[in-house]
Amino acid sequence: MLKLNSPSENPPRGNRRRQWLAWLLAPVFVGLVILAAERWRGQWELRKWKSAMAAQGGVFEAARLWPPPTPGSLEFSNALAQAHVTLGGRLASYSGSLSAIIVDERGRCRRGSQETRPPRQREDGTTNSWPDLDGLLRQNQAGLQTLRELLKHPPASMGQDIARSLEANDALPSYVAVRIGVQALHVAVINELHRGDLEQVRQDLVTLLAFAKLYEQDPSLVSYMIRMALLSMSVDVGWDALQDPGWTEPQLAALQEACFDTRRLLSQLPPALAGERAVHLFHAQWFRAHSYQAWLDRHRKLYQSFGLKDQVPETAAPWQQWIFHPVWSFAWADQDELEYLRQTQRELTSVREATRLRSWSHLKAQLTTQHQDCRAPAAAWRFYFQIPLVDRLAEGLGAPRLPVTTYPYPDCSRTGFSTMKVLTQHELLITAIALKRYALRHGQPAAHLGLLIPDYLNALPTDYMDGQPLRYVVDASGKFYLYSVGANLRDEAGDSVPDATSAGWSDAVPWNGRDWVWPESEAGR
Repeated sequence: MLKLNSPSENPPRGNRRRQWLAWLLAPVFVGLVILAAERWRGQWELRKWKSAMAAQGGVFEAARLWPPPTPGSLEFSNALAQAHVTLGGRLASYSGSLSAIIVDERGRCRRGSQETRPPRQREDGTTNSWPDLDGLLRQNQAGLQTLRELLKHPPASMGQDIARSLEANDALPSYVAVRIGVQALHVAVINELHRGDLEQVRQDLVTLLAFAKLYEQDPSLVSYMIRMALLSMSVDVGWDALQDPGWTEPQLAALQEACFDTRRLLSQLPPALAGERAVHLFHAQWFRAHSYQAWLDRHRKLYQSFGLKDQVPETAAPWQQWIFHPVWSFAWADQDELEYLRQTQRELTSVREATRLRSWSHLKAQLTTQHQDCRAPAAAWRFYFQIPLVDRLAEGLGAPRLPVTTYPYPDCSRTGFSTMKVLTQHELLITAIALKRYALRHGQPAAHLGLLIPDYLNALPTDYMDGQPLRYVVDASGKFYLYSVGANLRDEAGDSVPDATSAGWSDAVPWNGRDWVWPESEAGR
């Protein structure tokens, strides 16, 4: 007698297939649920954090940080570009190549304007001479005069439509005209010092210093660091100028008045970092909204313009194009952004505090602690941390790399150090002018810096390396030493011998000693 299986013991073949399919799809379903939960969690936490920061005044949109375009700034840019065109030709072989401070093998400084030939830092096979340089500058007087007129009223903003620029991926406006203009003026001042035309030197130094005010309301880190570099060039040629014995006290007073308020300059660093963060967020949002291949295509032209086309792959790796990037965009992009914002907010808070204290020492300690305490989130492989191509562009252009650390985000340490260093140099220049004015009026150097207040300085000059006043010592012979504690942050009693700590940041002389000493000219020794 046959025994029949019950339906529960022998399910139909179709049911078995559905069961197997359910078993196969269950992990996929669970995975999608997990990814959806991760997406919801990231969105909720990011909204909550941004709302809390916005209540404290935080702004994360570039369009709200940049001033709107104005007709005046656009007219200035066009006129500056035209001046740049006229300042070409063979003058470029001198521009950006001359140095006003010549340091010999014994560390003694000479005036670049008094060398037998224009002191070019690099040679290109052409003959350089003072008559040749003077002739080139006379040929370019029209362009130089345009600069003198334009910089009487430098616009506070470039007039960039930041939203359009970011969308079009041209958020790095050209500063070539600014660079060419500054270099031409720098060369002109050195040549005028060689001729002994101090009044023209004063006028062109005032114009050169005015570049530090250019576009100061734009919260652009690129623009800010360019202004720091330009300010450093004014210190270089300002030292040479102050060695000339022919200055009158009124001339020096006018020159000092043109110098930029270093505290005001430092106060512009936090907005520049906030602007950099806003630009980063735009790039991150564009990156998550498009495929990885679209991201490569978007930046290939930019890299090509810098001669770096080979650093951008032609095609994205399949796993990145079709697996990791889509999953990251859906589930983890908000969490990645939140981690970035938390870390950069800590850095920005430290920069603001260091700005108040005017101290690289404080900022360095804060950043070091934050970077050491930074811990990668769970399953760190889910995050990019740094946006491909965008956050590495500076290194591709040859910027020195910071030491490799476990800190996964862009590091503002070099920006902070470079800013404090240039501002310290500028304080040295301002103080040296004030000291020379005092000596001209009283016939002897000031016994201490307090004597410069209030007739020559409003307050004691700041050493931005440690937040204390600049050091000043007068020896028995009447010679003074004006100096900063330098990169090693130790007062070495005015020791200008190079220090390994300084060399690690910059090889620029004479600012690589244990202390950064305002140089005494060889003629004064």
